[in-house]
Amino acid sequence: MREQIKKTGIFTAGDTHVDTGLTEISVAYKQAADSYVADKVFPSVQVSKQSDKIFAFDKNDFLRDEAGIRAPGTESDGGGFAITSSTTYFADVHAWHQDIPIEALKNSDLANLEPQIAEAVIQKLLIDREVDWTTNYFTTNLWADQGTPNDATGSASSSTWPYFIYFSDQASSDPQDTIILGQESIQKNTGYKPNVLVTGLQVHNQLRKHADVKEQVKYTSSSPVNNDYLAQFFDIDKYVVGSSVRATNNEGGTAAYSFNLGKNMLLVYAPPTPGILTPSGGYTFEWTGLNDLGYDVSMESWWRQDNKSQRIEGSMAYDAKLLCSDLGVFFNGAVA
Repeated sequence: MREQIKKTGIFTAGDTHVDTGLTEISVAYKQAADSYVADKVFPSVQVSKQSDKIFAFDKNDFLRDEAGIRAPGTESDGGGFAITSSTTYFADVHAWHQDIPIEALKNSDLANLEPQIAEAVIQKLLIDREVDWTTNYFTTNLWADQGTPNDATGSASSSTWPYFIYFSDQASSDPQDTIILGQESIQKNTGYKPNVLVTGLQVHNQLRKHADVKEQVKYTSSSPVNNDYLAQFFDIDKYVVGSSVRATNNEGGTAAYSFNLGKNMLLVYAPPTPGILTPSGGYTFEWTGLNDLGYDVSMESWWRQDNKSQRIEGSMAYDAKLLCSDLGVFFNGAVA
């Protein structure tokens, strides 16, 4: 008899038919939308073309003191600023699909099988988008050079910038002073005060229970230590926590899981909305020409005659672009 081969990633009718059990629910590990940060930090720019140039104005031209007194009957001092267009964006198309064999469709005890598969497809794309975001923004040697080492770096013993004591050391660390040093570093070199702090969940958990934070809460608020309170504590506009996770093993390997943002932080300037003369640590260029959605997931479903399956496919098109590296400080290993 010919051996039946199960294709990796494709389930069969037996996988979705529950002989005895609950037929109105299914169990899946679906992460909450607020666990992702990719759409919460930098402004989005909707673009009609998949690629194009980005104009950049010279920072030094903007910050020099060149105005002066104009004597009667004479011209005023004047000048201009240089513009470059060497930076470009390219909105790659990110996509993933899952096929539902006809046997599964006809034999499934699961209610609304297709919408549930669509949710699984969306989650795959959101995880991919989060990993893409961390690769482009949330890692070492990307942001403003702080000296030696390049990034602000957690330490068990040194508090000499760019080192700082791990926030998990409640007695010796000073999170507020550490953020202030990062703010001063950015503002001195750009004229812009950073207004967004992005933390991994493990860093956030150390900050919200830190002795310095709890001490101030005693005298200023009866509310719990939430994101809004920590934004006020650090004198920033937005405090964002990334708690999404992903499986880091290959299919069939030993299961392993990791927080996408790790034990790190990013302090950065990001304007509320994009603008021509508005610098930002980054912009997300959403190609609306593909599906009119850009950063949102576009879902499609069609019948595939070749394998007798219903295909559920999702896609999004974007480029998460780091633009002004001097507007951010990356904190590498904020907790031990």
